[in-house]
Amino acid sequence: MSAPSASQRSSQVDVYIGAPIDVASEVEVYRHLLVALAGLPGPFAILANFEASGRQLDFVVCTPKGVLVIEAKSYRWPVTGKENGPWTVATQGGLILEMRNAYRQALDAKNAWKDAVGATASKASGYPDACVMAAFGWPEGSSVPTTEKVSKAIPGQLPELLQRGSQQRLTPKEVAAVAASLGLRRVAMHIDAVDEEMAAARSRIELYNEQFRIQHELMAAQLVDDQYELDGEARTRADVMNEVLKAPGQVVILLGPSGCGKSLLISRLAIDCIEVGFAPLLLQAQDFDGSLKDLIEREVGLLSGSSAKQFLSDVRRLRRPVLVCVDGYNECHEFRQERLTRAVRAFVRKVSSPCVVTSSGHLVRSDLLDGVTVNVKRPDNDLKVRIAQGACGTGDALNRLPNFLDAVGSGLEARLVGEVLAELGDGSSGFALFDTFVRKVLGEHAFEGIAFLARLAGVLAEDARFSTSVREADRLLQGVPTARALLNLLIAKRVLARRGDRMSFGHEQFLRAATAEWAARVRMTTAQTTLETLQSPRLAKSRQFLLGAIESKQLLQSVLPQVLDFELLRAADAGQCGAASQAWIRAKCDEIIARLQQEADVLTFERDGTGMTGVSCVVPNSPPWSEQDKVLLTLVTKAFCEGRYLSPVLDAVRRADAAILRMLASVGADLERIELIKLSEELFAEVVLFGGNEFSLSALISATAGGHHSIRAIYPVGLGEVRAAHWTGDKSLLETYVLLALLKRPAPAETGPLTDRLVDFFRKDWKRSPYHLKLQSLDLAEQMEVGDEARKRELLDAMGELKTNHPFLQHALTAAMYAQGAYDDVKWGDLDQLKAELKSLLAEPEDAEACAAAMRFYMQQFDSPFGDVHYQAWHDQSAEDIALLSAMACRGTTADKAAFCFPSSLIRRAVDAGPSPYVVETISPWLELPSEHSHGPQESLESLVVAHEAFGTMGLELPTVSWTALLPEPAKVALLACARLYYVSALPEQAGWLRQRVLAESREQLNLVGGLHAMAAVATLRWGRSMSMNAKQLPELFPSLSVALAQDALATKADAAWYYERIEPPQSHLLLAIQVLGRFGTANDVSSLYPHVDDVDVGEAALDAIRDIEAR
Repeated sequence: MSAPSASQRSSQVDVYIGAPIDVASEVEVYRHLLVALAGLPGPFAILANFEASGRQLDFVVCTPKGVLVIEAKSYRWPVTGKENGPWTVATQGGLILEMRNAYRQALDAKNAWKDAVGATASKASGYPDACVMAAFGWPEGSSVPTTEKVSKAIPGQLPELLQRGSQQRLTPKEVAAVAASLGLRRVAMHIDAVDEEMAAARSRIELYNEQFRIQHELMAAQLVDDQYELDGEARTRADVMNEVLKAPGQVVILLGPSGCGKSLLISRLAIDCIEVGFAPLLLQAQDFDGSLKDLIEREVGLLSGSSAKQFLSDVRRLRRPVLVCVDGYNECHEFRQERLTRAVRAFVRKVSSPCVVTSSGHLVRSDLLDGVTVNVKRPDNDLKVRIAQGACGTGDALNRLPNFLDAVGSGLEARLVGEVLAELGDGSSGFALFDTFVRKVLGEHAFEGIAFLARLAGVLAEDARFSTSVREADRLLQGVPTARALLNLLIAKRVLARRGDRMSFGHEQFLRAATAEWAARVRMTTAQTTLETLQSPRLAKSRQFLLGAIESKQLLQSVLPQVLDFELLRAADAGQCGAASQAWIRAKCDEIIARLQQEADVLTFERDGTGMTGVSCVVPNSPPWSEQDKVLLTLVTKAFCEGRYLSPVLDAVRRADAAILRMLASVGADLERIELIKLSEELFAEVVLFGGNEFSLSALISATAGGHHSIRAIYPVGLGEVRAAHWTGDKSLLETYVLLALLKRPAPAETGPLTDRLVDFFRKDWKRSPYHLKLQSLDLAEQMEVGDEARKRELLDAMGELKTNHPFLQHALTAAMYAQGAYDDVKWGDLDQLKAELKSLLAEPEDAEACAAAMRFYMQQFDSPFGDVHYQAWHDQSAEDIALLSAMACRGTTADKAAFCFPSSLIRRAVDAGPSPYVVETISPWLELPSEHSHGPQESLESLVVAHEAFGTMGLELPTVSWTALLPEPAKVALLACARLYYVSALPEQAGWLRQRVLAESREQLNLVGGLHAMAAVATLRWGRSMSMNAKQLPELFPSLSVALAQDALATKADAAWYYERIEPPQSHLLLAIQVLGRFGTANDVSSLYPHVDDVDVGEAALDAIRDIEAR
């Protein structure tokens, strides 16, 4: 408030306070009160900010005509409520927030005041008047009650309200007596009623919040609500908000792929938190240079002009909680990410505030944060429609949305679809979408802007770079009249990004579109040069856009038949490369299906005694499948698994089933019934599993049943119901097999009819069905979730009637019945007996039979339908007993059985028993190199590593190795030296001398065999550990050593020696070396990567590594 005027010093207005006025709405009402009372005959009294009868009162104004109780409020958004119940406010972001009922607050304050007056001035009678006053006006759309007891008001109505009078009237002496009884303090000057420092702090924070809204509301408004995953359950934005505000110091990590809407969500959460009393800090992780303080300083200064110190002082003074938001953690330089994690942890603990972090990958040292992860998935079709609809509104364009949205995968692309739908015709490619978007944002600068971006992308592509200097950018803009304005516009619209003196594209999609434009202008002029461009490893990530940039249909028709890249053909099939490419691919897929049908019509079989079944598929007079046809067959298979081509493919399957019947009919007269049944089984198995080399439909059926193409598949709504409807009684055995495989992914939402059909199959058709069809039906029964108890009982009864002597079918039948709850009443009955069995085993740890029994018991947890009972019995033992049992079980197996017994997990638990001679003797055999002919090489390698880690954890010395004897075989030397590095990493700190000795020894041996063989060993162990959760890899444990080995490997022109042949692609060691340099290398390593950017096997990885190094 300003300095007091004469009227403010007037004795006509006595002001009493319980505490200084420090809320903006109350300060505003107080200012209006003084102005209103100055024009009226006194005397007056204002009692402010005090408690009476347990109620907080904002203002009580006493005039000669009566008493007015004022409940002061400030609303930014429309508020709705009635006399009873909570009120709600609807934020601009669409969030409905509950708040206290101000009508009830005013009414309670009115009654509390009457009681306080009655206790002091007993002669005073009647009720005061009361109102809810919106200090800055009621937002449009507000709906709250106004009655005789409590009215709805604004400050401009004060003169009228003050002169209206009330039943209750008090003399100045009575007012003073009430004030004294309540412990109120009379201020000498009216301005003394206001806490200026507190008010100033509120003013600064409100200015900050207002500017925050202006800065971020536009982005937040683009969010279209979706479902988010938390703790395995679907949650709403309101649920996420509640999780964010749950506890001070908690960190909520919004994890999802690029373009999924994380930044929009964090902006929306930050805006919404203001409505519940927070002050948000939204920090861009890409700007983190090592100091979180500097980042906060820039953000606060930008929005309010205050310093970070002042901001934190203000929120502490106001007791205003802060919401710390860190957007784009993955965009922070990789070598600074751990520092950022630690800085966030320290800051949120210091200010005791919740925190939200967005990232497309897991946070480095996330274990330091007390938090939860919310998964933000890529938008599904429904969400993409809503995003695009929000961008383009309604109209004829929306009728084309499904066709367009099939071609996009992110929220950003969906928004672009909405913006350009009105301008582009149907069938637009991803390239056209981004090109049009850039043209839209550039406006009158589009012509020269697109040309500049193409030149820039061309320079980056030819030099295998991802950024350039501002100086080179200026040179590329030479001759452009509006160069400076164009560059500023591109940066403002985030098409380009500038960091220091480096310039890069703001999003990889913009880089890809610009690269495609450059290639279309410079390279893709003939079919040959176009094909070479599409096959270039350095342009691999732009292939979809490159194909979409081809405008000439003649050129497209010449190029597409030579494309063998599955992902590119799949993108074209989805429409991401334009309508022309999609039409060509769809026509070719139709040809593939027609060929499958034709081959099924002429399919015959030979009983040649070869292969898994002794029979072979024969397709007479069938021309060989071209390489592209094989790729297109894979594309058809994936499309079939995702819901397309259901009827025509099932038609081909039906024809193949007819071929089986023809074969059986042709030999039926010559075979006994048992032989005929056996042949029927063999023919069925050959078609559904093993005949893919000769009969292409067999490859499709096998891939469908295997489920590989269902991983991360996106299914149309209702697909399960459509598939279930196809399973009718007239379907052939082969059709039934395929449909059962499909019905597991996804299952119908309503499983009732499917359960009925499965029951019918078990009772009528199961007995005569081939083995693999029986197994498929039991697998479906195990996976189904039957909610109807009556139907579940019917299903269990049907399965209980099935008879089989086949051990695998018996196991599958037991597992299916177990999954449906058949043994729920009895499965825990043996728990005590199983515990007693373990106790008896523990009494004889040296006995070989007891150790073998411990291993069998341990494996019962995993390969028995009653595994959870065995699991419970095992884990109900004490920690010491579990460790001993693990050691015994480990003794109960041998290296040749490692693939089936998982000794690595047992070794980990045995360590808990301590370095006793028994444990050391148990683990020692696993320190030796595994057999080169192991049936389970991955588990053998994991056991080798875990055994070394166990010795390190226990601080034991390793057995001496004769390196000289191993030297002629560099693969063995490298593998054992790498295993001993895991030992080094596990040693306790007090064993520093041992660490140094073994590390030096291993380093010496790796240097001796060379980086090429060393990286092959590292790649071998990485493959071996790939099945273990959170397994650490050597490059993470020894980055400097790994970089040196990687440099040597890339510089060596020779073949690597592998311990296990053909476990990974031949170039996997070079791929790993490149990845190591990308993660841990420096700018000096870029020159080592350049020679590999055009390598078909590792070129993409080399480019990724260069990009990562440049980003640092």
